[in-house]
Amino acid sequence: MRRFLLTFAAVAFLAVGCTTGSHIVTGTARPAVLPDAVKLYTIPPEKFDSVGIVSAFVESQTGQAATDNAVKELKKQAAKIGVNGIILGSSGNTAGKPTVIMAGTVAVVTTTGGGTSLSGEAVFVP
Repeated sequence: MRRFLLTFAAVAFLAVGCTTGSHIVTGTARPAVLPDAVKLYTIPPEKFDSVGIVSAFVESQTGQAATDNAVKELKKQAAKIGVNGIILGSSGNTAGKPTVIMAGTVAVVTTTGGGTSLSGEAVFVP
């Protein structure tokens, strides 16, 4: 039973993938805000102050779920530098290469190196 639970946990972890993000401050950072306060823009708002660049990468995942996870990470990174908006920039999916990993007696095929990425300009909208 214990072996089954460990195998199940390993498979679940590999299926979800890993989300990472970063930010670069190019302007004046402000006190941190909550990620829910960050709004996404596809067109720049009329007035804004550019604060930096944010990016997110979701490994081994594509599609809407990966995009949702990347947006969540973008907002988290933007909130750290105190902005309330992100002007979406580049996005993409990268193909990975299949890798077989043994989880106990179960062979798990996962894709490494591929995933979904998003980036944007972190802005403060007055």
